[in-house]
Amino acid sequence: VQAYIDLYAQKRREQTSRMLGLAELYFPVFEEALDRHDMPMELKYLAVVESALNPAARSRA
Repeated sequence: VQAYIDLYAQKRREQTSRMLGLAELYFPVFEEALDRHDMPMELKYLAVVESALNPAARSRA
């Protein structure tokens, strides 16, 4: 776990900062939709894992 903390706090600091800024924009939208459909709020983090909140991300699948 410490290795990942170091990675995102030091080596990928700029990317982490960008994601935190995007989270302020996108998370309220996600939360509203999740609440409306009675779904777990934790699902909003899936967008961070899958695309780093990049709306132009494409799946390789």
